Amino acid sequence: MGSIDSLFDEKIVERNRTVMVTGGTGYLGKNLVRGLLKRGFIVNMLVREGSRISGLEGCNFFLGDVTDPDSIRPALKNCDFVFHVAAKVRALGESAEFDRVNVQGYETVLQLSREAGVKKVLHTSSFIVFGPSDGRVHTEGSKRTLRPLSDYDRTKMLAEGVTENYQARGMAITTLYPTLIYGAGEWTGSNFVAQLVRMYCRGLLPGLIRGGMQKWNFVHIDDVVLGHLAAMRRGSKGRYILGSENISLRDFFAMVARWLNRKPPQIKIPLRLARILAAVEELRGHWSARNPLITREEVEILARSWAFSSEKAERDLNYHPRPLSAGLGEFLDWILQER
Repeated sequence: MGSIDSLFDEKIVERNRTVMVTGGTGYLGKNLVRGLLKRGFIVNMLVREGSRISGLEGCNFFLGDVTDPDSIRPALKNCDFVFHVAAKVRALGESAEFDRVNVQGYETVLQLSREAGVKKVLHTSSFIVFGPSDGRVHTEGSKRTLRPLSDYDRTKMLAEGVTENYQARGMAITTLYPTLIYGAGEWTGSNFVAQLVRMYCRGLLPGLIRGGMQKWNFVHIDDVVLGHLAAMRRGSKGRYILGSENISLRDFFAMVARWLNRKPPQIKIPLRLARILAAVEELRGHWSARNPLITREEVEILARSWAFSSEKAERDLNYHPRPLSAGLGEFLDWILQER
């Protein structure tokens, strides 16, 4: 997708060169911020106290929170675009906290962006709002038929309604739905694929739920970043799935195993057993004040298919993500260095 750089000529950068980013210290956010800085944008970052900002030199940092209007307003000054990437992801915590961040925080950012005259808001949502595909291939027009899997899922679905309300008022909002992202980056709750592969490398993933026949859509993080940048310039106030290749979990780990010269996971794990193990792991995490190796929500994700089409983004955004075979080796080399 290298041709995307042709969109960022000097005149455009000079005319609209200040953007605000929320969630810029996370897995996707940090890579996005670096992509913006590389192309000459001025980046105002809203960061919480104690955030890790190493590697983000060159940004303007504003201490605050997405639910605190007074902290957001200064960060919006002179901004033409807002990338709202911040979200509560990990499936631990009170339900109210998910609502506070993923729904109320998003609405606060939209309201203040509207008041500040922002030209477009790019909202990073998640593949999970479409629900499991299970025999289908989701597009932007797919309708959700199953109940939410978690508070994260539930609140990201509620955020869809917030988007519709503000679009009805004339706001330009583009919603982006990355699929299952892989690639180097921060070890956060959204870096799910890396955590799975690290578990496999450590011998903690001897098998796959239901044998791994369920299909997932894997996308390289650099392509997701380029998709965000393209949507800033080209996208209408619509919805775009940013994915790449649909492949079964069994075949994915077979590729990983061949690259690492290991045996792939071979045990077929019953879903019921996986749910029990995840519940125990969550209790251990609660009492030891550490992140669990896996949560019940993640088990439900592992047990289902998540197949998607990015045809609309390819057509409208000139989005051309790399195949898994072209990005996997670099990713696995990074895993081995970091694990």
